[in-house]
Amino acid sequence: MNARDGKPEDEWRRDPLLRASLLWALRHGGGHEKLTAIKAIGKDHDPELEAELRRLLTLAAEDDYLKRVAVLGLRRMGVKDALEAVLDGKKVRIEADAVTASLPVWLDVWQQVMDAALCRMGERYDMIQQHDLQILWVEYLSRTYPAIPRMVKPEAWAAALEYLTAKMHRRAISFRDVSDRYSVSVSTVRKNVERIDERCGVREKMKAVFPHFQGKL
Repeated sequence: MNARDGKPEDEWRRDPLLRASLLWALRHGGGHEKLTAIKAIGKDHDPELEAELRRLLTLAAEDDYLKRVAVLGLRRMGVKDALEAVLDGKKVRIEADAVTASLPVWLDVWQQVMDAALCRMGERYDMIQQHDLQILWVEYLSRTYPAIPRMVKPEAWAAALEYLTAKMHRRAISFRDVSDRYSVSVSTVRKNVERIDERCGVREKMKAVFPHFQGKL
């Protein structure tokens, strides 16, 4: 099942057959079909789809990775309350602010960086890639806190985050691409990429995952 097929965002809301196929996949499909269905669900809220995703979280037999993607699907849909799930064989409660929970504070400018990146990434990146960007940003802040550099222009950091996220997912991208999209200089993006890599070890992680990675970001 290819739930997108090039259709606009939330086309399933206007297509009863497509919506029915998403529900069927969530209830009866295999892991790949369920993953495809979750990625196809957009930002519009649908009570029936929400109920299916919540049910999936509680099934001990379902794959934990699939459940974590289901959490992203629910948050993308606008569900903000705590979620009950079974992860690693244990019942857990997933709070809405779980991504930022490792930091003692969460400043407005840090959120502005994240929002600037997610706004420009749009439909060019799927929900998993957007989530990875958020995780990378929180990891950098956590490793740097409290000596976090002053952030005069959030877009300069957002550009660096998009660049690194694209690299981690083996997507073609250049410093010029992101500097133009975020209206910041190439040198500033490069400097922030180096800062994030220095703290988070992006190069080392990529070397471990991709045997042919040459170590150049």
